[in-house]
Formats: sequence, structure tokens, C-alpha cells
Amino acid sequence: MDDPAALVEEGEELLARCEQDGDQSAGADAVAAFARASILGNTEADYYLAYCYYYSCGVTRDYGRAYAHALVAAEAGDARAQALVARCLYDGSGVDQDREACFQWAKRAAEQGDPSGQSLMGNCYKHGYGVEKDLDQMIYWYNLSAEADNEAGLVNMGACYHMGLGVPKDVPLAVEYYTRSAEKGNSLAQFYLAECYYDGDGVARDIDRARDYAEQALNNVRDPRAAADASAFLDEHGL
Repeated sequence: MDDPAALVEEGEELLARCEQDGDQSAGADAVAAFARASILGNTEADYYLAYCYYYSCGVTRDYGRAYAHALVAAEAGDARAQALVARCLYDGSGVDQDREACFQWAKRAAEQGDPSGQSLMGNCYKHGYGVEKDLDQMIYWYNLSAEADNEAGLVNMGACYHMGLGVPKDVPLAVEYYTRSAEKGNSLAQFYLAECYYDGDGVARDIDRARDYAEQALNNVRDPRAAADASAFLDEHGL
């Protein structure tokens, strides 16, 4: 098949099967389809390759390759790729950490309406990365992302309500945001819920649910850093 658009469509279907059913064979076939489309000049395929390498879908996680492919698509104007470039620069994943550059890429993505870019804009305003610190702008961008039902925006809004940062403190509301994010597979939200249920913070104390959420975070392949925190949490509390 030499039609790059058809290859991308095929890859999308295979990637969905990988993510929904855990079918890594389908994931590997998706990567092959995207790689062929990329060679044929389809930059949307580069976004998907970046996604697969970043989240280890059908391929071994490789942040360097994720960043390289994301940059190709980002420079072609793909907002999703611009947000992923910003994420790599924010974390120093596959590229030297550069949070001023992160802000510029996040801004380009956010202004196109990308909710992941909007959440990263909130991060930049929260810490003053590449822009003057501004908690009102932080909440504005986090809220836009959360209203789009984005998992990062949801967990970030939850954290703001948990800490009373930029909004009145409201831990039960924070738990609601965390739960919505966790249901979308966000490992950080799963870890925060484990802590909340263990401590009875904003919710009735429930050790079994704490263990369940911590194990979800531990087994979540999307974010190895949250998995490490969950592992330490389970060990610390003998769960």
C-alpha cells in the first residue's frame, strides 16, 4: 500500500486496538504503517510515531525518537505534535530540558485549541517557565483543558483545588477531578487517589481502594515516573 493517508487510517485503527485491548501485536503493526506513511512524507504519521514511542505503544519506549518525530509534525503545524514537543522539553524527555522553549511550543498548540497544550500552558504560568508567573492564567488554561475532558487538565485542576492554589481549597472537588482523570488512564491521578483514600483526605478512608488505585498507577505503562511513586507508596504502607 503506497497511499500515505490510507496507511495512517490503518495505523489509527490498529493503535486503537492496542490501547483498548492491550494488543501489542496490533500496536507493532500500527507503528509499521505509520513508519511507511512517514517515509512517504505524511507528517501526521510522524505525530503518531512520536505518540507510540513516547507511550510505548507497540514499540519500546524511546523518548529521543518520540521527540524527533514530534518535531517533524509540529513544524508542519500539527497542534497535537506541538503539545508533545512541549511535553518533551518540559520534562527533558529525549531532548535537553528547556522550559522557555516548552512555553513557546505549548502556546502554539494551545492557541490552536489543543487541550494538552493548554494544560502545559497552565504549568508554565504556575511556575513562571518562559513567562511571568500568573496563577489566574494558570487556572484559565487548566480549566480550558479540563473542560475539554483532557486527563492532564483534569488532574491539574484537581491538584489546584487540593492545595487551594489559585482557587479556594476544596478537597472533595479535587477528588472528583482526580477520579475523572484516573478513569481516562492518567497514572498521576491514580496515584493521588491512592493517597487520598489511604489518608481519608476529601473522601472516606478506604485502604482497599487506596491499594487498587496505587496498583493501577504501578501497572500503568504510560508514565514510568508515577509508577515508581506508586511502588514506593505500596512498600511504605505495606500494601
